[in-house]
Amino acid sequence: MKTARHGVLVLAMAASAAEACRADDRASLPKGELEPILGFPLAAREEARVFVSGHSLTDHPFPDYLAMIADSLGTPAVWNQQNLFGSSIRERVRGRGAGETGWAGYSQGENRNGAGLNVIDELRQPKTIGSDRYDALIITEQHTLLGSLIWNDTVRYLRHFHDRLIDGNPEATSYLYHSWISLNDKDDPTRWIAYEREAYWAWQCVAVRINQSLAAEGRTDRVLPLPAAASLAALVERATRGAGLPGISGSSVRQTMDRLFRDDVHLTSLGTYYTALVSYATVYRRSPLGAWAPSDIEEAQAALLQQMAWTFVTESAGEKSAASLEACRAFVSETFVYTYWSYVRDTYWRQEGSVVRAYAKWLQHLSRWRYRFSRGDYDNPLTYNAAHDRAYWYPPPGREAIAVTRPVSQER
Repeated sequence: MKTARHGVLVLAMAASAAEACRADDRASLPKGELEPILGFPLAAREEARVFVSGHSLTDHPFPDYLAMIADSLGTPAVWNQQNLFGSSIRERVRGRGAGETGWAGYSQGENRNGAGLNVIDELRQPKTIGSDRYDALIITEQHTLLGSLIWNDTVRYLRHFHDRLIDGNPEATSYLYHSWISLNDKDDPTRWIAYEREAYWAWQCVAVRINQSLAAEGRTDRVLPLPAAASLAALVERATRGAGLPGISGSSVRQTMDRLFRDDVHLTSLGTYYTALVSYATVYRRSPLGAWAPSDIEEAQAALLQQMAWTFVTESAGEKSAASLEACRAFVSETFVYTYWSYVRDTYWRQEGSVVRAYAKWLQHLSRWRYRFSRGDYDNPLTYNAAHDRAYWYPPPGREAIAVTRPVSQER
């Protein structure tokens, strides 16, 4: 037993050393190898009809704040939501519970008023917003990004939800709201900031995969990123380093983080207001300067967050080229797999008690997932095959045949 443990630790130390070298390489990735795809492809909105599908990170008061911000700037928003606590997109499509094969998830979760709304029908022909059709979907996935890509089949279920939006309005746009992973240390969020900066690119690759298929089908609708996580990381970095941010920074890093986070992942009113500002700027393509703010947020705080949100969104939008799927596969398999599983190892697995078991599990996942995301077949969700692509996607509700299925591994 001691020999086995020693072997695991030796291998782990070697892998950790290699990981450190890769971290240095990541800092100098060739510019242009991966480019963001935010862009502002459309004119600024005068109004929006928004459907929000998510979990606790997009629940109240997030949509309320978004609507209040929009209304205060003379660009009104009407909205409804589907909120299923802790859910994946898959669960909001298929439903909760093992063996779901229909589309029960579209009728599960809390809505703006009550529960049980048939989202398929609502997106096709709205009954709750006093308007003819939705033109924006804000949708988020669970924050365990690579796990969700494989175990929850994010790419195909996101495309399925997006298509339900397009059924009601071919000119609508979906925004993939990037959720953030749990903080590893509220006293020092440096590693969390670095993780979210890399995760930003991986989230982009999800949209790239879907958009390549939409373009190949001659469609002009797209899934665009809503980089809430990266914007939050930028705010945390500014607030916890150097002189900090007046009205946001506390007397210590911990106090600053407690002003933004209620726990290790959920936001306070201040943090939620900031993500609502970023969302407004992204969806409306307008500045949120001068917007309404909640009564518990001071005027100076609100003005600073409004400026930071607009600066982040406009700087992100200044770089418009999309990554290729080849670059995405290389980035995820050669770089992000290490970042993701190392963060999961130290934030989750090591807290379960056995360091040796955590490192053994880490080594196993590194090997398997590097291979998985380098593959050129449908076991890799970042693969595109022109000959079989149309058959890859789940059918619309009411149709049953699926010509191509990718087996979903249940290993954890």
